[in-house]
Amino acid sequence: MMLDPEGDCVLSEELVRVMDMFIVGGIVDKERRVKGETARLYRLLRLNVPRCRIELRGSIIGVPDRINKVIEIILMTLFETGSIEEAIIRAMSKRDRVNRLFYEFQRAAYRLRREGSTELVIPRSMISRINWVNAGDKELELVIRKSHVRVIDDEELNKYLSLGIAKPGPLTSKYVK
Repeated sequence: MMLDPEGDCVLSEELVRVMDMFIVGGIVDKERRVKGETARLYRLLRLNVPRCRIELRGSIIGVPDRINKVIEIILMTLFETGSIEEAIIRAMSKRDRVNRLFYEFQRAAYRLRREGSTELVIPRSMISRINWVNAGDKELELVIRKSHVRVIDDEELNKYLSLGIAKPGPLTSKYVK
């Protein structure tokens, strides 16, 4: 099996257990991913093995892409956790956690429409549910600052919802009690 972030199947725990060999794809030079190079290598070498990507809850965002981390995820899944998700979370660097949380915050935030513009807001009570990657306080602060998502009290959000000026984002329902 070839591991490729653009592969046409998703790596599962079952595939990790039954595969005898993994080809870790990707051309990385000082953390600069060259898009499409793994597929090019696959064609060039005339391989006939499945090309699978490692996903975390439906996305490759935040999944470590350094070769040593990819191998760590495979080995941890096989010999420690039995779970790809748990192995990915344990292998994540600070940068990986921040990137994934940025993605989650943007998609989980409510869209607050007023005065001709849209602002992204998240109720304070939702932050711990969004932070399933176990980021520390400093990482959370960085994500909140970089994502331009404003954290508000639940009462304030309820007021905006009742006025009809706040709408849920694409992932909001995943994090609402």
